[in-house]
Amino acid sequence: MTSLLHLDLSYSQIVSPLKSFGNLGSSLVDLDLSGNNLQGPIPDYAFSNMTSLLHLDLSYSQIVGPLKSFGNLCSLKTLSLNNNNLTGQLPELFFYLSNCSKDTLETLLLNDNILSGSFPDFTLFSSLRELQLQGNNLNGSFPKSFGQLSNLTILVLDNNNLGGSIPDLSVFVSLKELHIGDNLLNGTLPKSIGNLSKLEVLDVSSNLLEGTVTEAYLSNLSRLSYLDLSSNSLTLNFKDNWVPPFQLETILMRDCQLGPRFPKWLQTQHNFSELDISNARISDTIPTWFWDLSPSLSFLNISHNRISGVLPNLTFKFPHIFGIDLSYNNFEGTLPPVASTVAILSNNKFSGSIALLFSRISDFQYLDLSDNQLSGSLPNCSNCWQRISKRFRVRAFSEEQEALVVKSWNAMKKKNPGELGLKFFLRIFEIAPSAKKLFKFLKDSDVPVEQNPQLKPHAMTVFVMTCESAVQLRKAGKATVRESTLKDLGATHLKYGVVDEHFEVTKYALLETIKEAVPEMWSPEMKNAWAEAYDQLAAAIQNEMKPLN
Repeated sequence: MTSLLHLDLSYSQIVSPLKSFGNLGSSLVDLDLSGNNLQGPIPDYAFSNMTSLLHLDLSYSQIVGPLKSFGNLCSLKTLSLNNNNLTGQLPELFFYLSNCSKDTLETLLLNDNILSGSFPDFTLFSSLRELQLQGNNLNGSFPKSFGQLSNLTILVLDNNNLGGSIPDLSVFVSLKELHIGDNLLNGTLPKSIGNLSKLEVLDVSSNLLEGTVTEAYLSNLSRLSYLDLSSNSLTLNFKDNWVPPFQLETILMRDCQLGPRFPKWLQTQHNFSELDISNARISDTIPTWFWDLSPSLSFLNISHNRISGVLPNLTFKFPHIFGIDLSYNNFEGTLPPVASTVAILSNNKFSGSIALLFSRISDFQYLDLSDNQLSGSLPNCSNCWQRISKRFRVRAFSEEQEALVVKSWNAMKKKNPGELGLKFFLRIFEIAPSAKKLFKFLKDSDVPVEQNPQLKPHAMTVFVMTCESAVQLRKAGKATVRESTLKDLGATHLKYGVVDEHFEVTKYALLETIKEAVPEMWSPEMKNAWAEAYDQLAAAIQNEMKPLN
């Protein structure tokens, strides 16, 4: 194979140590072994004869141990080692890479390993464009050499233990994505963020940031589409007449202070599909313009404020919404029609008869109306209840199991649902590679599965829907999943020839994803609770898998 240039063996169910691939020849340019079981550590000099290698992908390959094997890859541009069990000090890896590929390396992906240590010295890596280190055990603060990475376009450092303040970002003029959430960063948000005119994604969530953010921080970010400032102690102080230069698709500002007045700048945003301004100290009524802003809205959370007023017909305003949380406010009047799968309306002042809403009970997957001022009795809708009962005639779900599922899901919601969904799907593909063929956007794509732009949002939706379905279960073992959703899911599963074994694969992938997301909470009891919850949902879907007449 001396003339071989490109070799893609990804997700081929290979069970073999890496040393088996050591004699592929010096002409090889691209090597993709991702999604296999490569059994153990990377041996020293495993790629010593592949001197022409430009792109190496060993992600999702169950590799363990430290890294010492990349010293001779002097032409290497892309190195992907995501989702393995790599250990050791990150600075050591950079030392080995700097021996030879310091001038060529453009993309380094090390997400979701067990690497530790402080941020390495980047001084020598002048060509680096994309650096992803999410989900490791990195600590310390940003070094002075961090500024040497001025050519970066994507920086992903979520879910580590990085501390200190966010450094001056003025030199990162090419940066498109900045992900530094779920760390221990403190201080204020640097004003230099306003110089990043190419920035599309900004995520600083779940840190210890404080201070005031004015429109000056964001006025030059015309390309920004994703903004997550959640779970910090930030105060947003924008002028009433400020018109942002961007159109956001995702707006996440949970626990930030936006109030007391309802944020008027939202009136300029018309493309968002997800909005979370919960616990934002808003004491106001919602202006009428808000309900007409974004008909494509799929997730809305304005809970834990002091918002008052009467709600309009939300079925007409948000026809495509999946989840809505209006709990812990002062809304009043009669319950509005809601075309949502998940509706949390608890702890308000809604009044009137409950009968009208319950006449369409089968439309809901999860409905919480507790702590309101509702009256009346449940309607005599025996056919509705029979359908629900038939779909969920399974073993009892205990209060203890419910508590475990709810507690762990609340913890997971504080993490990145997109990343969890992606891990969930990649785990499915790892177990059953043929499952990729079910998705047209994967079959027709030339990019690696984990980089497919359509997979992550799809995976997030499925993961959230699955977990929310589990959360609403009660010890009676019944759920109220939207009937049309079940019929669609049943028809889709039938169309693609899904059989019972596929549900077991999905359950295993779900349990592994949850275990990885909240390892400190995982126990045999929690595993059984989530398994039981998923079995109930699977039984409901299977009941709708009926051949068309």
